[in-house]
Amino acid sequence: MDSSETMWMTEAFRFLKDAEKTESHQGCRVFHIQSPMMECHFEAYRPYPFAEVAFIHARGRGSSYSHECLEGILQLNLCQKGRLGWQMSDGSSQYLGAGDVSIHRMDACPLYGISLPWEQAEDVMVLIDLAAFAAAMPESLKGIRFDFGEIQGRSSAEGGMALLPLPLPYFQFPAPRACWSADHRLNYVRLKFQELLLILHANAAWAGLTLAQGYPREKVERIQAVHDYLTGHLAEHLTVREVSRRFFINLDDLKKGFKFVYGMPPAQYMRSYRMKKAAELLCRTTLQVQEIADRVGYGHPGKFALVFRERMHMSPSAYRKANGRSFMVQSGRESV
Repeated sequence: MDSSETMWMTEAFRFLKDAEKTESHQGCRVFHIQSPMMECHFEAYRPYPFAEVAFIHARGRGSSYSHECLEGILQLNLCQKGRLGWQMSDGSSQYLGAGDVSIHRMDACPLYGISLPWEQAEDVMVLIDLAAFAAAMPESLKGIRFDFGEIQGRSSAEGGMALLPLPLPYFQFPAPRACWSADHRLNYVRLKFQELLLILHANAAWAGLTLAQGYPREKVERIQAVHDYLTGHLAEHLTVREVSRRFFINLDDLKKGFKFVYGMPPAQYMRSYRMKKAAELLCRTTLQVQEIADRVGYGHPGKFALVFRERMHMSPSAYRKANGRSFMVQSGRESV
């Protein structure tokens, strides 16, 4: 069956209805989605009539998430960079870090929203028609006696979500290069699609699936309030215990919740956030290094330069020179 003669499964996603379509050719569709809370570049390929692969680059805070009911369709999401949060229909939240894969059925979708704790994420979404896949499975997967049931798991088969960690250093799935021909891009996606399923199948044999345990929404909102305060008051260096007392959160709950939502302990996250903010200010403004150090909470420029070099592997001034100042206001005044 020619993929051009059938409806694309991705057409079921409601957030694509009003998206700007920037490119379309046989086997590929590209969309740009702009909303008040999130900007998203969505590049979808149809390597087989039974499968679609979408490369998603998202920035912002998040967005609603919904799609039409698709019987017999399985959705896989591989978080490649950043952090991706799923808001579940039962009021809880689940998060994927780099290398995590979520699996759920699209006829019993437990999701209703997306959040981006790091305000950016790169994700590969794979949609598979299970019946059509079983009837036309690639020979490379037949050779390993591929069984989707081993990956899908009982929780996903019943409409829930399952998680499977991937050894990301051994597998990466970047979008095909724009300079390649359409045939080269499509065949690249075919090969990587098979490789992804092979690795998932091999991992499931020894690692097994983990049932996604959601985090209650009210606890997520309290952790987000802590995050917004800390990132909005970089001059303050509060200890975790001080934050716990200020926000009336149990110390253990604060540590566990912050790592669950943001992927790392509060102190580690704030060190990373300060350096990320400093890098942005170096590239987007003409502020002196001393003033940038003050803004991100380092009163002593020497300490700031040392920490910056440890993370970015170059001095602040060298980083500014290497990355340029591409966000200057046309009038000549700095953008801060």
